[in-house]
Amino acid sequence: MKKILLIVGPLVLLAAGGGAAFFLTQEEPAPVEGEPVAEVEEIADPVYVKLSPPLVVNFTHRGNLRYLQTTLEAMHREQDIIDKVTLNLPLIRNNLIMMLSDQTYDDFMGKTAKEELRVKINAEVSKIVPAEPPVEVFITSFVMQ
Repeated sequence: MKKILLIVGPLVLLAAGGGAAFFLTQEEPAPVEGEPVAEVEEIADPVYVKLSPPLVVNFTHRGNLRYLQTTLEAMHREQDIIDKVTLNLPLIRNNLIMMLSDQTYDDFMGKTAKEELRVKINAEVSKIVPAEPPVEVFITSFVMQ
């Protein structure tokens, strides 16, 4: 049994090494003339801008005055789109404050509600700064009192 292992073991290692060497030395086939070459599109790094200062809105819940303070950041992969967000920041902040003021307490509670709120925020920003792909806005702070 030991003799078989002494003979088969090195053969298996030799075959594995030869197979690895074969695959490592293979070159990609040259493109066929007239066939379109697939281009790999490089994805730019994301660019963020904070929509500061934090947005503060009040709303009522069961007759009590409540407050929401939230910090938002916009992201896009093109700097010129982020520049448009920055240029339109007063209008964006105004529309978001108005939209957030119209929400109810239940619109703020729970993960699903916050994600739906983020979708509404993204829609508001897209009305002001249309882009393809659209600007993404993320909630980076969310405090209710």
